[in-house]
Amino acid sequence: MTLLGAEGPIDAHVHVASDDETRYPRHPTPIGSDWWRRGGYGVDDVLSTLAGAGVAQAVAVQAAGAYGDDNRYVVDVAKSHPDSLRAVAVVDPDELGAAETIAELAACRGVSGVRCMAVRPSATWVGTEKADNAFAAAADAGLIVVLTVFSEQLLALRPVLERFSDVPVVLDHCAFADMSGATVARDSPLQALAGLPQVTVKVTSHNLNPLGAAGAARHFVEQLVGWFGPHRILWGSDYPQTTHDSYAGLVDLATDAFADLAPAERAAVLGGNTRRLFGFAGEGGGR
Repeated sequence: MTLLGAEGPIDAHVHVASDDETRYPRHPTPIGSDWWRRGGYGVDDVLSTLAGAGVAQAVAVQAAGAYGDDNRYVVDVAKSHPDSLRAVAVVDPDELGAAETIAELAACRGVSGVRCMAVRPSATWVGTEKADNAFAAAADAGLIVVLTVFSEQLLALRPVLERFSDVPVVLDHCAFADMSGATVARDSPLQALAGLPQVTVKVTSHNLNPLGAAGAARHFVEQLVGWFGPHRILWGSDYPQTTHDSYAGLVDLATDAFADLAPAERAAVLGGNTRRLFGFAGEGGGR
């Protein structure tokens, strides 16, 4: 299949890890799989893999499993590949100085978003003043807040989202919503956020892989479009965190999932929305 997007597709969620462990030492955390231990996922390797499937631009999301909160590599690759990459760095709102770190990251070329993760066992910031402080810092810095949180944490996050309605928010992996029935329950906390216009959902291979190729993914996409509309949905492969036979296989997975959308809607989800939100080609918040 061919992945179509206006002006070309953009992958909104890839990870990179340098093989140079002297310059970029690893700080492993119990998040995700250990894909980075295999090596061969430096920025040039990943961009070459994407290009082989017709994807020329991507958002590099900090590989927290490999580096924790040490964002040096993802920041450096975004700075050195301004036409191809934007970066989403990780900041832990539980840490002292988180607001100052967000401000420092915002000054780095190519950093368009800050990832706040509540999926770590030690996270306590959801529903506390620490969340407000992180959102306030992101608002001042002009950064997108990318939330890596569980669906059941969304209700506790809603008040801060309402207080900072001017801060664009992206929900990683659709907030890991339960899709055991191939669709999300109508009373899901995810649906409850559809009325907040600054919230965008990111559909990744983590969501699509379990749905198989029997049309279930298309039903899921139809449901999300009904809730959020086609201009508040992004596609990200989660490569190489989510395994498949190949990157091209992840592309085919997305192509099939979004196949029932109108051409303009499909183009928005597969590239246009990410281009606008993350500031590719001179738009939005790119630096």
